[in-house]
Amino acid sequence: MLRVRTLLLLLVTYFSSFAQEPDLFHYYTVKDGLAQSSINAMAQDKNGFLWIGTDGGLCRFDGYNFKNYKRNSADPNAFNSDRGIHFYLDSKKRLWLISYNGISCYRDEKDNFLNLLTFEPKTSITTYNNFFGEDEQFIWAGLSDYGLLKINKQTLKLEKVAIPGITFKSEHTNSFNGFVEKGKVWIVNNGKLTIYDTKTNTAQQPPISVTLLFSLDEEKALGVSKGRAMLLDKKSLRPEVLSLTRNNKEFVSLAYKLVNHEVLFAVDSIGAVFYDTKAKKVVKTITTVNDGQSTRKLRFSSAYQDWSGNIWTQAYAEGLNMLVYPGKKFKRYRNPAPLTNAVYSITADENYVYAGVSRLGMSIFSKKDGRSTLIDYSKKNPILNKVGFIARSLNPDQIIVLGYEALTNKSTPFLYNKTSGKLVLFPSPVINMFRQYWPEGDFRKFVLKDNNHTLLSSIGPYLLSITQPNGKIKVDTIRKFEGELLSCAFRDRDQNLWIGTYKSLYVQKKGVWANVKLPKAMEIKTINQDLIGNIWLGHNDGIYILGQDYRIKDFYNEGNGLRNEHIYAILRADDGNMWFSHNKGLTVYKTKTKTFRHYQEDDGLQSTEFNSGAYFKAEDGEIFFGGINGVTSFYPALLKDNLHAPAVKITQISLFDRPYQTQRSAWNIRSLEFSYLENSLSFDFTMPEYTDPLKNSYRYQMEGLDKEWVAAGSRRFARYAALPPGDYIFKVKASNNDGIWSRETSIAITIIPPYWQQAWFQVLMAVITFVLFYILIITIQRIRSRRKRRIFELQQKVQLERERISRDLHDNVGTQLSLISKNIDGVLAPNDTLSISDRQRNLANISLTSKEVIATLRETIWALNKEEISFEEFSDKLKTYVHKQLKVHANMELQYLEADGAENLTLNPAAAINLFRICQEAVANAIKYANASKLEIRLEIFDGKFKITIKDNGQGFEQAMVDPLMNYGIENMKFRAAEMDCDFELDSVPNEFTKITIVKK
Repeated sequence: MLRVRTLLLLLVTYFSSFAQEPDLFHYYTVKDGLAQSSINAMAQDKNGFLWIGTDGGLCRFDGYNFKNYKRNSADPNAFNSDRGIHFYLDSKKRLWLISYNGISCYRDEKDNFLNLLTFEPKTSITTYNNFFGEDEQFIWAGLSDYGLLKINKQTLKLEKVAIPGITFKSEHTNSFNGFVEKGKVWIVNNGKLTIYDTKTNTAQQPPISVTLLFSLDEEKALGVSKGRAMLLDKKSLRPEVLSLTRNNKEFVSLAYKLVNHEVLFAVDSIGAVFYDTKAKKVVKTITTVNDGQSTRKLRFSSAYQDWSGNIWTQAYAEGLNMLVYPGKKFKRYRNPAPLTNAVYSITADENYVYAGVSRLGMSIFSKKDGRSTLIDYSKKNPILNKVGFIARSLNPDQIIVLGYEALTNKSTPFLYNKTSGKLVLFPSPVINMFRQYWPEGDFRKFVLKDNNHTLLSSIGPYLLSITQPNGKIKVDTIRKFEGELLSCAFRDRDQNLWIGTYKSLYVQKKGVWANVKLPKAMEIKTINQDLIGNIWLGHNDGIYILGQDYRIKDFYNEGNGLRNEHIYAILRADDGNMWFSHNKGLTVYKTKTKTFRHYQEDDGLQSTEFNSGAYFKAEDGEIFFGGINGVTSFYPALLKDNLHAPAVKITQISLFDRPYQTQRSAWNIRSLEFSYLENSLSFDFTMPEYTDPLKNSYRYQMEGLDKEWVAAGSRRFARYAALPPGDYIFKVKASNNDGIWSRETSIAITIIPPYWQQAWFQVLMAVITFVLFYILIITIQRIRSRRKRRIFELQQKVQLERERISRDLHDNVGTQLSLISKNIDGVLAPNDTLSISDRQRNLANISLTSKEVIATLRETIWALNKEEISFEEFSDKLKTYVHKQLKVHANMELQYLEADGAENLTLNPAAAINLFRICQEAVANAIKYANASKLEIRLEIFDGKFKITIKDNGQGFEQAMVDPLMNYGIENMKFRAAEMDCDFELDSVPNEFTKITIVKK
């Protein structure tokens, strides 16, 4: 018996232990990429990257990967140290680093360092050099072996500052910290405080032992003195010790100023203590670290709060712990024993949360510290089973429990007294009624507080009212729903009563019941009403929303907003938003934006799976949902989304899957230009938001190629192979863990086409094509024009030839034929009687003239049958003609001089016949009319041109007195000379000579 009592005592002690779930941390160690697990300091640069100074080197963290910067004496731009690193971000967002052996400035544009000072400490083995802050001109720092230093922000020159009467001794362990404010540098060095006035170059050392100090506000500084938290009045320099625990037995190793008027203290006996400096009280303590796999005591020696408000703590050899703070403000109530956490009913008052669990009775959780107590009903009353459905009663000191009898498992309702812990069974008639109509099997239970005097509940098909007149429980039947099992009830703002069953929905309006038509038979698990009067029904297929006419106006399922359709509970928050529990967490429908917001276990929920009946809303607006692993509670107004969504940073650019070599850091590149042979690009990117990096979601788009954004999810990589030549813009953005999207980050990309695809070349080709086409057109037009001109010329030549032949025929053949015709007429019909001799002479003339006609025709045909005639052939033809003519005049002397080189000069047929006719006319005139005894014909060639001279020694003539007949012949010779482009000259002296000259122009 003693052993049983001891065991029960141990169980009560165990189950009364701390039950509110500790805060969840993210934990990073060397396995994740840290250079070393002992960390001195952290900082966040202007890009949002986190810098970690470890005892094994410098690290930069982008939320997913750590980049380690190694000391390299061969590289002047490598960081010059690997331990004792602290940081400072100045007013220009430049990141400064100070280490045990130097000072550096990070050059963001090149991702390397400008080392301003590198030295080896002479005496200090462990140093914690630090920056104090800045004024308008200088950044101030404390450095072992140097003391106080100032860095000119413009010239980046370092200068050691000598303080009159003050010496900073370098010890084996040397440390600096402090701040700069209003022309004074507050310096903490190895436990001593020095206040240096930069304007007067004076200093004071108040007798205060202090190991850490920072400015809290205009009047106060806060620090640590002899292991205690201390407030220091800046004017009076009077210290005030702060009490962080009730027994004042804490040892404080760190104080860190947060952004919300709070200070984080590292207390050895507790862990993390959050102190509100305005309210002057502790608002939160965190004792253990829970990284999701194990729980250990929280210890840390340094801390940092990032831009999202997350708190990073670091301790010797324990890596990085990141706490989402202030977090989602979800509270988790959970018993240490796993079997006691499946919750099926909840109620709460001002101080406690009461949860009906599936196997062991009721868990009572303290709202103040989360401690729990497990109530086993069977231990209180042996006739009862261990389980029951709990609900509020009409008496604030009591809880109604719809329990079971241990032996028969029949319904046995009772009251639990909160103060005494005693159980009081319902009156026997009421118990008998519950036992009679309580259905077999699993079914829904509910107890609805209808007003201050009445509760509504059910037994199978019966709707019951529970009252407590004079402190005694009374149960009455309101209505029997034939063939139904009731599952839930709700009273709307118009005082209509709604009843949900396993198959149907009913409403009582002004005392009249009606069955509300639904698309199909379904179990209504929960009913609620929004601010505009719509009724929300939760069931196994989603949510129906009924309008004022009780008709379905909206329907939500997994296809249009819900994460899960198995709805367990619907509660309306004070702000009008509707909350649902289901099998994949919690969802809120925001009525103003008409959007859904989902929460999961890693947001702080008891689990992702909740249970029917396990929901409750307190009068102060706090909402409770129960599930398979405890209770989740929250005030909706405190659930603020993480609004910090910084721009995405491109961490690496690759060309053909190899890092693109450039002098600029990837996140500072705004434009890229490659040839058409360098067109396979890939990008690595990250959003430096650390609340829950695994929930960060990315989208990217290559504008000019992608028509829409590419949803990459958690993938932080984009690759584009074989980009065609052209101009592009690569854009990327991301959403944080709460779905808040960042602004776009973009890089302009130009893929230069080959020269034959470039605009200048295409313009040149267009111009050349146009010119060639123009030339072709002009050439064609010229050819056509030439052809037309040639045809015209040929036609003219033909016409001229026709006219020439006509003239020849008229001048020579026509005349001669006329003479023949006249002579023939004279012979055939003479006017006078002719003698035989005269007739013969006339016939002889006819014969001679006919021969001359034939000769003339032959000469014409001779010229026409040839394309060209050499001047030599022309000379021969002329000479033959002259000799024929002189046979009749044998007494005339002929001097015929032929030209040298005549075989190389040619005449066209027209020119040859014209020239021949001129010469023929001149010879005929000399023979017939000149009475000359000598005829001289001279043919000459010079400069490729010819000259013909025909001269006789006849009687000559006065040109003014020329016979009209002879004048016609001269004019004809001039015309022919002009036609063949020759100069014609006639010279005659009476009784001396006649000469004609034909010269080719």
